[in-house]
Amino acid sequence: MVSVATIGPYFDHVVQDLIDFVGDDTIVAHNYAYEYNTLKREFERAARPAYPRERFRCTMAMAKRSGLPGKLRQACAQAGISIAHLRAEHDALNDAMLAAHLFLKLNPT
Repeated sequence: MVSVATIGPYFDHVVQDLIDFVGDDTIVAHNYAYEYNTLKREFERAARPAYPRERFRCTMAMAKRSGLPGKLRQACAQAGISIAHLRAEHDALNDAMLAAHLFLKLNPT
């Protein structure tokens, strides 16, 4: 049996912390449609208004517009962002950091 401590808190227990952390900032995501829909579902379950789509910037779309591959790690490597230190397995925190680096590299402003 998996304990709640193992899987972490439920979204409705941390939603206000997320709202406070994000504030009015832009939300950067690679493949934003997945992240947007996941967050939208969780906000709805917590009976809270979801972030509007306009708050999101998609690094996958930015990469493709710049002639880079759609895969995050491949796009970063071709954009000159080091991925050598990363594990081969998917790691959400590393992916978030890579998306942030890619956004900063490709964002003209």
